[in-house]
Amino acid sequence: QFVQMVGESGVDDALIERVFLRVVSDEKSYGDYVRFVRALLGVLNTKAALAWITACDRLGQKADRALLSRLAETLVTLVKNAPLIVDEAQAVLGKWESQLPGVRMKAFHAAR
Repeated sequence: QFVQMVGESGVDDALIERVFLRVVSDEKSYGDYVRFVRALLGVLNTKAALAWITACDRLGQKADRALLSRLAETLVTLVKNAPLIVDEAQAVLGKWESQLPGVRMKAFHAAR
């Protein structure tokens, strides 16, 4: 029901920052709610998808390898559902390649 509401009404940047990224930031929460996160990413409009990418980029600047992997997985999931933002997501994933070699391929396999 919440996922449907997000799909119809959209989300703002504050909700992305406060709720969604908090779930991804915590490894246990992400493990518990990964399907929920994927469902939400599947209904984001382009504006919200771009906000997600920006938030991931900002959080990724100070992230450890485990968090980078989770963030990358969400970006791959996002691109599968919103192919118009592939360039923006690829740019962020490219930044993380030096910290976590092979991050794109690992994220692709994890998001399957």
